[in-house]
Amino acid sequence: MARIKNKPKEAHLELLRKELSKKYTLNILTSSDCKNLSDEMDNTVSKDTFRRLFNVVKNNNTISLKSLNHCAAYCGYSDWGSFIDYYNQIRINENKLTLLNCLQGKLDNQTIIEKIDSFPDTKEVYDLFIQIILVKVIQEDKDFFINIFDFEPLFVDIEKNRYEIYYLVHLLSTLCQSHQWLQEIAIEHYFNLDGESRYDFESDFFIEWLVTPQFDFYRNLLHNYHYVKKNNLKANAFYHLTLAHYYADIEDWDNFKLHFNEINTIDFKEINHNILSMKHKGIILIHSLKFNPHELEKLCLEINKINFRSLYEDRSDRITALLFLCVSLHKCRQYQVIMNIVARHFSKHELIFTQWGEQNWNHLKILLSDSLLKTNQIEKAKEIFETISDDRFDLNFSPFTNKIYDALKIQF
Repeated sequence: MARIKNKPKEAHLELLRKELSKKYTLNILTSSDCKNLSDEMDNTVSKDTFRRLFNVVKNNNTISLKSLNHCAAYCGYSDWGSFIDYYNQIRINENKLTLLNCLQGKLDNQTIIEKIDSFPDTKEVYDLFIQIILVKVIQEDKDFFINIFDFEPLFVDIEKNRYEIYYLVHLLSTLCQSHQWLQEIAIEHYFNLDGESRYDFESDFFIEWLVTPQFDFYRNLLHNYHYVKKNNLKANAFYHLTLAHYYADIEDWDNFKLHFNEINTIDFKEINHNILSMKHKGIILIHSLKFNPHELEKLCLEINKINFRSLYEDRSDRITALLFLCVSLHKCRQYQVIMNIVARHFSKHELIFTQWGEQNWNHLKILLSDSLLKTNQIEKAKEIFETISDDRFDLNFSPFTNKIYDALKIQF
């Protein structure tokens, strides 16, 4: 009997149980109920299957597609696929009603939280939450934004929902840029999500995933973050590296040196962190370019010797590490080094990444194409440029790489 490759979603099965009970006109609670339902369906689905479906007995076996099709037909649908379409339409309607009630001011924050909690953990819930956020900005609902991370189910499973959380964070940042009242809320409430707060998340993702020091509100947020976490080695390194790179970009060398001096007191071997390690190497390159240019060549030779393959066996981790380093190399006009390390550490058949890695590879191709162009390898530069996807960017890198990409578009 054909089995579904992936287990049916529990939310789909829960609706199926309700629809079967509605059609049968009684709740299915016992083995006898399961037998009677099976008999009513001419035994197209066995009583044992119903016992498992309705949790009368515990069993981890996946229900067959054939059984699901028969159940869907009994409930009035052509097959299981049509039943899932029905489920999706119900959820869409529930989402629309929730959004409409938000617009009309009929739902307080606790009720919204309860409704979000009751929905299955799907991408559609994040889409609904984005719409609710936009409504709440229009309504200038300060209480909602002060307590936004009380919608805990949306934020706790970072590995599963990384991209959805990432875009929620950037949406909030974008709104902060145009709403002073929201900036003030962020500065006061969003800097210690994984610390001694009521949220207690595993990661302080609002600060550590955003990384937009070009905005005043983020720098204020970052200062608050550092104030409560300066004794945390990783947080301390993140703070000083982020601001050192920012001050280098705006050529404020006095402030750059203040943070660079702090960076020199940190033992990065104790941190063992991919991104921070590459940011550290990058800031040393930038410092040398400005203050010790005769050391730059030596540093680049050392970078050329790094075996990134052994340091980062995961290709997406490797491409992310290289991107952070290559951004600094590009700022230092070390185009040949960029070409060398990319060629050494990635062959053509290895260019398959996770979504995050794919975005970072897209940024790196911009730097690689520009490096080839700067060294008069025009045809190779054009070949790389034509593979860049202009809709697959990590938003943190876009302020830097967008300018290069726009210049390349004009060139090619």
